[in-house]
Amino acid sequence: MAFNLIEALQGAAGPVLAEFAGKKLGMDTGTASAAAAQTLPALVAGLVKQAGDPQAARGLFSLISGPDVDAGVLDSPAVQAGDSNVLGGLVERGRALLPVILGGQSGQVAAAVAGKAGVPTESAGTLLALGAPMLLSLIKGRLGPDGGYGSFVGLLTEQQGWLAKLLDGHLLQALGVGSLASLFGGLSSHAGTAIGAASEAAGEAKRQLGSAVESAETAVRSGLPRWLWWVVPLAILAFLGLKFCSAPKAPVVPEVDVKAPAASVAASAPALFKLAGIQVDVQFATDSAAIEPQYHAALDKLAEELKASGKHGEIAGHTDNVGDAAHNKALSEQRAAAVRDYLIGKGVAPDALTAVGYGDSRPVADNGSEDGRRQNRRIEYVAS
Repeated sequence: MAFNLIEALQGAAGPVLAEFAGKKLGMDTGTASAAAAQTLPALVAGLVKQAGDPQAARGLFSLISGPDVDAGVLDSPAVQAGDSNVLGGLVERGRALLPVILGGQSGQVAAAVAGKAGVPTESAGTLLALGAPMLLSLIKGRLGPDGGYGSFVGLLTEQQGWLAKLLDGHLLQALGVGSLASLFGGLSSHAGTAIGAASEAAGEAKRQLGSAVESAETAVRSGLPRWLWWVVPLAILAFLGLKFCSAPKAPVVPEVDVKAPAASVAASAPALFKLAGIQVDVQFATDSAAIEPQYHAALDKLAEELKASGKHGEIAGHTDNVGDAAHNKALSEQRAAAVRDYLIGKGVAPDALTAVGYGDSRPVADNGSEDGRRQNRRIEYVAS
């Protein structure tokens, strides 16, 4: 049965966050509860997005399964009692964890939570920091000592239905995505790796079982007493059952819309690439053309596809219509050039790519709405 991580987190951590918000952050009871209710789904959604990168997912799993995450945080009497010193320590620990869970969007997510709950952004950031170690602790406890990488990926994929009821467009935008499908798209694309690991483990169990039975038969032929003929293989079966019952479970991969029309796909992030089935979301900071490190892995994958295909094309930069048109055109050119330079640095032939900035001259949606402006802030790969 699918495990509702958010519901479990709300039950165990929600009251602690709400009490902390009331006593330490000066919120009234209703506001404190609302802030806690917005904080925890935001953390889960951020973790899902970060795990969309296989390398980041492996790093997250290593962190959670390692000694730096305590599975007993939420069971601690001091935490449940709201001990200020203990919770203060968790906040400091959480501030270091937020970039791991939310990537470069920690500030944007805090602002979105603050706007939804009606609290200061700084207070929302503090609640996110407090909730971060609690979330990782709950996941570690759920996975148990024998939980593998496949179980971790499976647990995150199970959250799509519940997150769909809790996330709104503002929070998705703060996370750097424009739809739930985009949020889960990266995670679903590499979930098959975990399925393969589970199959391989099962196959190894079968091979070892065959070898063990063969060894038992040899032992019988060597002169074991007849009453031991059945004891030996049964003992081997019991041993193998204990050894391989903890093999990674194949995750339940939710259905994700990966064939959306171009206009709706463009809403997935302010900058979008589409090539041979590869979708790469890149979020630029306001008025910046710097590519943040969390997007490097996805761009590296795009570079490999471009090198393998040998295709030539244009990196086209676009903006919304907010601000001066000349400045927007220059900014779109800078962003397109930054992406082209990055791909060339990864081995794509310089003559295979051109960079052109179109500013706000080619909108794909109505600039009269925030959602439309988000769709128009984009970068596209256009094959020649």
